[in-house]
Amino acid sequence: MIETIITHLTTATPLAFIHFTDIYGFPPRQLIDWAIAADAGSIFCAMGLVRQIPKETFCTHAEFLQSLYSFEVAGSTISNALSQIFEELRIPAVNIYGATELGRILYASKAPYTQLQPIHRTPLVHPISEYKPDGSRYVEFWLTPEMLPRLAHQLAHGRVLMKLEPFPGDGPHKGELAVKPEDIFQELTTGNEPVSETVYVHVGRHTDEVRLGEGGFGSVDGALYEAALGSEINARIGRSSGCPWTLDGAQLFGNNMTCTALVIQLRLDRDPTELHETNLSKDPPICELYESVEEANRILGLVGRKRVHTGKRTLIIGSDGTALHGPGSERVAGPGVLLSMTHKRTLKRWENVCKFKPWLDGLDFSES
Repeated sequence: MIETIITHLTTATPLAFIHFTDIYGFPPRQLIDWAIAADAGSIFCAMGLVRQIPKETFCTHAEFLQSLYSFEVAGSTISNALSQIFEELRIPAVNIYGATELGRILYASKAPYTQLQPIHRTPLVHPISEYKPDGSRYVEFWLTPEMLPRLAHQLAHGRVLMKLEPFPGDGPHKGELAVKPEDIFQELTTGNEPVSETVYVHVGRHTDEVRLGEGGFGSVDGALYEAALGSEINARIGRSSGCPWTLDGAQLFGNNMTCTALVIQLRLDRDPTELHETNLSKDPPICELYESVEEANRILGLVGRKRVHTGKRTLIIGSDGTALHGPGSERVAGPGVLLSMTHKRTLKRWENVCKFKPWLDGLDFSES
């Protein structure tokens, strides 16, 4: 964000800030309406908001979005489905990966927008898996003060906001102090020699892994499941113009549990008066949500105890704390029982485990 502000200041380009009195109460589709009203030339916003905009809204405003200088998104992982929407509609998107404390690190300005490349220097790469038959591997990044002016500035003034640790990899940088973000990437080589290039696909964070216990075995990438589920839900709800609900968030649970469990949070995206006047149903789209859960299970090949059971271990709540549907919903009803997220709409996983523990403890963990 700081880089964007500096660019506008140095080029004397008008810049407008949108102030949210309640970012959690902001209807994501309204973002494009505001941009059109302001005759914006570019948009920069959190991925969490953009991810919740239905495809139909993008299609409706495709001509305006194509006219933008850029549509920059940052803050969390872009899904394959959203990348495809940008590509199909020829929206000039830019996907930014970085951190508030470190600035921009990777970006993608062409499709597929999931494939990131370094903005300046390539971070130190530390592999955490062997190479696969397709030549890919999983890696984590380490960043030295020499690579990032913002980190060097913090270090010079004794105000480093992130922990510096010795780089564990081999080579000339072994033991050098660096910052390690908790993100995991898939390193790929695209194209053919001599024009091949190395790209990085964000696959989650170390803390996104859901590891079963107490008789359950294996692990599931929570972020990957939630992204697949979100795409399925948005596609199904988006096809129904009469559905007043939008997906507000979802979290997969399962650490040290026998089976996985799921909480889906919906937001009522229409004014109650409008619902009354148009006779739209206020009932949540349970059938569409269950279909989406089963499809996400199928896509990721989740079976047995890894599979999310819609009838036994799926809870649907409203963004006002209302328990809408699901077994054991009476154990979590209340205005404060919501999925906790950061301002970038990244899940606070451990905090949510504590919040929903009464519900999780009472679930039926049998497989059948």
